[in-house]
Amino acid sequence: MWQASQHNFLHTLAGRLLLHLLFWLAAAAFLLYFFGHFTADYRYTFLFVCLLLPVAVGTTYLINYFLIPRYLLRKRYRRFIAYLLFTIILSVWAEMLVMVGALIQLADYRYGNMAPLTTNIFYLVTSLYFLVFLSTSINLLRHWYRSQQHLSELRQQQLEATLKLREAELQLLKGQIHPHFLFNTLNNLYGLALEKSDQMPDAILRLSGLLEALLYRSHQQEVPLKSELKLIEDYVSLEKLRFEGRLEVDIKMEGPLEDYLIAPFLLFPFLENAFKHGFSGSTDGLHLKVEALMRGGTLHFKVTNSVGPTRNPSAMAGGIGLKNVRKRLALLYPRRYQLRTCGISAGSYGAELQLSLNTDPKVAYALP
Repeated sequence: MWQASQHNFLHTLAGRLLLHLLFWLAAAAFLLYFFGHFTADYRYTFLFVCLLLPVAVGTTYLINYFLIPRYLLRKRYRRFIAYLLFTIILSVWAEMLVMVGALIQLADYRYGNMAPLTTNIFYLVTSLYFLVFLSTSINLLRHWYRSQQHLSELRQQQLEATLKLREAELQLLKGQIHPHFLFNTLNNLYGLALEKSDQMPDAILRLSGLLEALLYRSHQQEVPLKSELKLIEDYVSLEKLRFEGRLEVDIKMEGPLEDYLIAPFLLFPFLENAFKHGFSGSTDGLHLKVEALMRGGTLHFKVTNSVGPTRNPSAMAGGIGLKNVRKRLALLYPRRYQLRTCGISAGSYGAELQLSLNTDPKVAYALP
């Protein structure tokens, strides 16, 4: 592994050196073409470019590999500007030395023997800082690309971590819902068994249907709304058995319920809350009203139940079932729901959910 990493490092280093070499060969060709205008003395131009090129290389690497990473990228702007101005002054002074050296060594102190463009400080500065600006732009573009790539990777990692956290929390909430439901239902069956009721077989049959749905649907993200409401009807019928006619139930369902999907067992806690907290301790005058109305893609689901005169409103609103409903709604349907609870008044308690649902793709595909 160490040899492989060393090979990759050398391969990368060789590639970078090759790119830098190609860039400066292209820069040298540009300077030869630029300063070769208006002169036929190619030897003089070549030697002048050989003297000027080290100034360009030094200025470029000083800015790109010292000033930019140490000051600009660290947002130390004042020092960057100060050192950049010093670098520009130093490079212009070095160009003046190159021009004087060319006059002495290449033109034998004869100003007329120099190439026209090499005697103009404006052209010298322009050509030099064209190369510096070009290389600096490439370097900054590379830094920007790497930072964007790194930021994208961080966002992807954060998104994956958030999704895993949400999935773990959702599974935890499901784990809380299922034992709660089973605990209440088994208590009902236990009461029927103690009474040796003839309704026991029917209750077991209904429970088996609910357990089958629990086993096969709980792992699905969404299930048909109509079948979910059918389970609620079975659940209410199962719970109603133990009240022996003392519970009046009114279930109303309207709209294209078969056209939409919903998260499994999302509505069950509303009924569990009513039976556990509302009817507990009450003996007569019990009523339960369930409404499921589908209007324009929004489900209006409301459960109203009677409560005893001594029931605490906080016990109704603060049960584990409704708390889990709120958490699941926040995870599965963010900004797509409204959940309201109506305090105890006139012996009744209500909870109402408005939820925007997804259309069943099978139904949507079948539409003309």
